[in-house]
Amino acid sequence: MAKAGKTLRRRLRELTGGDAVSYVSSFKVSRTFTLPQTVDLKDYEGLSYCQTVTSGAGARFTSYGEDKQHFDAHGARFIADASLPPPNEEGLLADFKAAHEGFSGSSTRRISL
Repeated sequence: MAKAGKTLRRRLRELTGGDAVSYVSSFKVSRTFTLPQTVDLKDYEGLSYCQTVTSGAGARFTSYGEDKQHFDAHGARFIADASLPPPNEEGLLADFKAAHEGFSGSSTRRISL
């Protein structure tokens, strides 16, 4: 499993333009949740991406970070600054698939749909 994890992290770095993503945290939030404008992902070492997915009456906010050690060191401050509840799920990324090469973007760019 260790070799598979290293291979997955290497592949994700290729797809994301260098950002390491192997630790995922998920939070139950309201449908209207957005990160405060004062929260800049670059201020939280090891945090690479985040997203909010809405469904029915609720939503789920998910953060993607470099590893558990970074989350343990910087996650509490991010959670407080973002006004998030405690994570309801967290763990190592076990599988990732991409339909194309070159998935990348700025960690501070918000994409509105």
